[in-house]
Amino acid sequence: MNLFLAFSSILVAAVVAPSLDRIEEAAKRHDFEWFGLTVEDARKKAADNDLPFRVVKADGKSRPNTKDYRPGRINSHVVGDTIVAVAIEGQGHSIVEGVIDLNHLSLLGLTVEDATAHANLNGLPFRVVTRDGKSNPVTMDYIKKRANAVVVDGRVVAITNG
Repeated sequence: MNLFLAFSSILVAAVVAPSLDRIEEAAKRHDFEWFGLTVEDARKKAADNDLPFRVVKADGKSRPNTKDYRPGRINSHVVGDTIVAVAIEGQGHSIVEGVIDLNHLSLLGLTVEDATAHANLNGLPFRVVTRDGKSNPVTMDYIKKRANAVVVDGRVVAITNG
């Protein structure tokens, strides 16, 4: 292995490892269906439930995927070998579990009240865009650092940016 590849491997491990600890912490705060599973466990769960599954993004990079539309297909984002976000085809354009921006892991699994307080303490714009499957009216402006929360049974289960 050349020196560049060795250094790149060390750098990737250093960047991914701390995030995996934070993913495990977030996964313990709520009974998520997909978030926090390994890819192997997610594939098995999908197969057991007769659901199509694929990884669409790995370590922040898009993977080649087909453009066909399959309602119910689980489209996952992974860091290392761990699911950090899931979107289900046919359920809108947003993720239903997890985070795209790993900086939002600290909000995942918290109650709305705790997530709001945490976001305010850290100067992070925060809003609930969906609560128990119902969309809230929101402004159409885009604020890059804003956390848009999906809430189920009072807990933040997914966060997108904007």
